Amino acid sequence: MISQLKREALDALKGRWGLAVGATLLIGILIGAVEMLTTGIFSIFWGWEEASDSLTVSIIVMLVIGPLTIGAYYLVLNAIRGTDARIGHIFRWFSDGSKLMKSFLTYLLMYVYLTLWTLLLIIPGIIKSFSYSMTYFILNDHPEYTANQAITESRHMMNGHKMDYFLLCLSFLEPV
Repeated sequence: MISQLKREALDALKGRWGLAVGATLLIGILIGAVEMLTTGIFSIFWGWEEASDSLTVSIIVMLVIGPLTIGAYYLVLNAIRGTDARIGHIFRWFSDGSKLMKSFLTYLLMYVYLTLWTLLLIIPGIIKSFSYSMTYFILNDHPEYTANQAITESRHMMNGHKMDYFLLCLSFLEPV
């Protein structure tokens, strides 16, 4: 099953490796630049250490990470489905204020939920991260859902499949 999923993923990437690598680099550069710029601006007032540990800086960075991450999932969905996949899809969730806020709230809620589960012990946090792993895909297919609806749907979808997902993740630690 896992080898079949990997083959299908490689097939979906045929002729689109440039797009996949370019999108990954672009997202990494944008997130890094926003974090450095925001920390740099706030360090003028607070100093570098205080600014880099600041909740304000973290929230501003999350305002960028949330929409970019969900946009990247949209790009992946389109590539896998064989529909139009363009680098511009990464910015889809910046298109209007309500989408931006929904993507930010989804990212923030998942972050808070996973932090709370991880406070119990590390293992419950890891298990819940598998439960929430489909949230961004669901939100792209159902943008009318609230953040909590998408998270809940992901939990339902992953019932009975968390171990499969865990094994899939583990399979990337060994050579193909």
